[in-house]
Amino acid sequence: MIVASCFLVAWALDRQFLPSVAVVSAQLYANLALLILCICLLLAAMQAVQVLSGQVPNPERLGPNHFAICERGRTIEVPMSEIEWIEAQGNYQALHTQSGVHLYRATSTEIERKLDATLFVRIHRRYLVALAAIERLEPLTSGGGVVVPASGAQLRQARRNRATLRQRLRNG
Repeated sequence: MIVASCFLVAWALDRQFLPSVAVVSAQLYANLALLILCICLLLAAMQAVQVLSGQVPNPERLGPNHFAICERGRTIEVPMSEIEWIEAQGNYQALHTQSGVHLYRATSTEIERKLDATLFVRIHRRYLVALAAIERLEPLTSGGGVVVPASGAQLRQARRNRATLRQRLRNG
């Protein structure tokens, strides 16, 4: 708007085709605070529209047993009970459910803190699996193994997690 007003002043009052660079830069600096205020108000209005339309999840409404995941401009609520296994992918976690795979932005440590420790177990540094989803275990000669959840995926089990998994399966 400021640049457009400089063009209008140059055409209407100064009878010039283009305003000078000095005039445009002086007007931008003079109206910098106003420009920042307008941008902040625009961003606040966009945020208010999202909240009022229900696109932004309310963490109190979801409760501790759900993950709120933004996918393609909409929020999906994924209950922990639907998660079969979780795979670490950098700063994201791939939540594998029967309905598909959902990416959740969190580290492995953060997501492990959110999960119910009685329902999930770490089988590898990359994998967490729901105890209820485990169909079978296949031992390997190296001391590790393969965990097969209900979906049929074959998840590598680290040797160091073997005893913990077996104990959790016996107790659960």
